[in-house]
Amino acid sequence: MFMSHSDVPPVARPRMRSGYFHSLSLSLRFSLVEAVLFLFGATFCSAQSVDAELFGFTQKYCASCHDDVNREAGFNLQTLKYALGDSADFLTWVKIYDRVQSGEMPPKEIERPSRADASAFLKSLESSLTATEREVTAREGRASQRRLNRYEFENAVRDLLHAPWLSVKNDLPEDGEAEHFNKIGDSLDVSHVQMTRLMRAANLALRQVMGIELLRQEIPPT
Repeated sequence: MFMSHSDVPPVARPRMRSGYFHSLSLSLRFSLVEAVLFLFGATFCSAQSVDAELFGFTQKYCASCHDDVNREAGFNLQTLKYALGDSADFLTWVKIYDRVQSGEMPPKEIERPSRADASAFLKSLESSLTATEREVTAREGRASQRRLNRYEFENAVRDLLHAPWLSVKNDLPEDGEAEHFNKIGDSLDVSHVQMTRLMRAANLALRQVMGIELLRQEIPPT
């Protein structure tokens, strides 16, 4: 009256299994698609909307001067891409942000955006730039920029003025050290005292070189 599993005809067993796994694979596929759309759909749409919003603003208020024909200040918006991962494009968008924020651009003699339009543009661009910078910093780290130490400054002045005999390093404050190295950016501070002494050393070097050139050419000093 009841059939065991072994009593089922051998042809029926593969069909039952095949149909079951086929329906299971379809449900898994739909689940995966829904998950991907849920996780990345909002981000993708957001990126597209940000892209369209930024270029809509620049097209309306900036492209009339910065196009293929006029290229004001050598800047062509028509070839600009929204690829913040590229360092050159990132710096270009930073410049655009700074000019719009300061009110320098668009210029006063042409149509200017309303305060609401400019605020929305700046807010959207700022969030994109900040997010990109955080991502790059998390991935690659951040390196400290450093100034020239006393020896490097003296060598640079000698090369620029073609005066290998110049001696200015002793007129500068002692450089900070880290692990007995005086080339570590975190230890080379730039204070107002340091800047004053650097300018004074450069001025002294210029006067010395000009004095020797005057004597060499036998030109009476003014």
